[in-house]
Amino acid sequence: MPVLASRALLAIVVLGLPTLLFGIAYALPEQSPQGQSAASRLSEKEVAFFETKIRPLLADKCFSCHSSKLKTALGGLTLDSKAGWKRGGGRGQSIIPGKPQESVLIRAISYKNEIPAMPPSGKLSQSEIEAFTEWVRIGAPDPHEVGVAPPPKRVIDLIKEGKRWTFQPLKIVNPSTLIASAVSKQRSKSVSLFNFSWAQTPIDKFIAAKLIEKKMQPNSKADRRTLIRRAYFDLTGLPPVPEATTAFINDKSPKAWGKVVDALLASPQYGERWGRHWLDLARFAESHGYEQDYDRPNAYHYRDFVVKALNQDMPYNTFVRWQLAGDEIAPNNPMALLATGFLAAGTHATQITKSQVEKERYDELDDMLSVTGGSMLGLTFGCARCHDHKYDPIPTKEYYRMLSTFTTTVRSDYPVDFDVEGYKSAKSNFDAELKPLSSALDDYEKIGLKNNFNNWLKGIAKDDSSMRALAGKKTPWRILEVKSATSTGGATLTEMPDGSFLASGKLPDKDAYVIDCLMEGASVSAFRVEAMTDAALPIGGPGRAPNGNFALSDFKATSKPLAVVHLDSASSDSQNLNLPFSNARADFEQAGLPVS
Repeated sequence: MPVLASRALLAIVVLGLPTLLFGIAYALPEQSPQGQSAASRLSEKEVAFFETKIRPLLADKCFSCHSSKLKTALGGLTLDSKAGWKRGGGRGQSIIPGKPQESVLIRAISYKNEIPAMPPSGKLSQSEIEAFTEWVRIGAPDPHEVGVAPPPKRVIDLIKEGKRWTFQPLKIVNPSTLIASAVSKQRSKSVSLFNFSWAQTPIDKFIAAKLIEKKMQPNSKADRRTLIRRAYFDLTGLPPVPEATTAFINDKSPKAWGKVVDALLASPQYGERWGRHWLDLARFAESHGYEQDYDRPNAYHYRDFVVKALNQDMPYNTFVRWQLAGDEIAPNNPMALLATGFLAAGTHATQITKSQVEKERYDELDDMLSVTGGSMLGLTFGCARCHDHKYDPIPTKEYYRMLSTFTTTVRSDYPVDFDVEGYKSAKSNFDAELKPLSSALDDYEKIGLKNNFNNWLKGIAKDDSSMRALAGKKTPWRILEVKSATSTGGATLTEMPDGSFLASGKLPDKDAYVIDCLMEGASVSAFRVEAMTDAALPIGGPGRAPNGNFALSDFKATSKPLAVVHLDSASSDSQNLNLPFSNARADFEQAGLPVS
């Protein structure tokens, strides 16, 4: 049975994955752009001011006349680069950083009388003039000509980050002490009125401690009908049948509740209900996604693995390891191979161009890493694909180290034998039944078929003298004695010394060649058309298309007795005989265009 699965050539032990995230301190030193001092770099505030206030104004009001992209900039002044406004136009440098009142640009947009007013379409608003003035006053910062100061580098101390509660090993906690601790932290007298005698199990006590912390009382005890409905909805997603409700209400045994829960946990519906939560995390789907969204007919096997794993109470470490590298960890266990569908469950582009292959491959690897981090580690990895993570302690370097673990993983459909012993038994029975049939076929092909063929040839030889050559010797081929050869499309057909014809001249998309030939005294059983190459044809032929190709779409043969060849056309046509063909074969035929 084929299974949509992934083949991982490198086994991954998930319980070791967190060790990638702490144990060393990792930080990138802040580096200056090559050849630049810190003084020549702009602050984030300066860059933001230019990009939000100045660049839009320049583009909207100035570039139509003062751009280096124009064939001739007005007045020789270009404002789309720092080099342009430093060079200036006919009046010299247009901007003097730090001195707005001495800058030609500021005087022009302020409509001073001594120089042409700009822009000529109308004066800028006062706020726009003030923005330009402020820009020049702070030094006319332009991020395209100097280095931009990088933001402070975040130092990721993985040893320190390793102290997060999420990275700590599991601890055994006495839940009884939690209640006492919570009570001691509450100074409200009302706490003493709380009744927590209902907290019997360790889980109850964890809940009770939180209720005390929040100064909340639990709800009243549920009646037995409500209780069984909650259990059924929680564990199977469906309400209990009336008979089950009645039986539980009437069962006064102290073990009644335990029997209900045990029965629900043992039911197949438990895995179906709770498996859905994991399948959501694993982004399980039965189609590839994207525009085409083709079906995945074998994807359901991974879903079945998740359901069976929950119903079998599979240990969590096995559940995780098999999904990442089950084919390596337990190659002979079908369940382990089904589990690797976890890595193949993401979206998959089925129609991509050559230029998209690498991009799509890295997107799929990122998907595998992201879902592994989110579902198994409680971490998001996506940000670190482009930069050190802003919140989770994952530098880009560690992201690609993790990503490399999945680079030997591919998505494919693999046959899986779910019943090894049953298959062996069925295969043995099949081989036993097949053996006599195969022997009979071999005997017929070696002896019976040969005898039948020879008898058939003898019968033909008696009935048709024209076929006698087939009985004992090779069929003789004769080159046609051509009387005329014409093209209905206007091409020129020239007879060559070897009896072949070369087409030249006019080249219609479709053409028909009419060959008139004399076959006096001949008994014809077959025709053979040979397509030959020639240096005069495009790339040597055999066709006349630019790529040397052609397609034969029709072949007809009509016989006419010699005695009526010279009669009038009407009586001649009445004597025509269309020759029937019984079969056709070719030593090459184009896909989708069979010679038959």
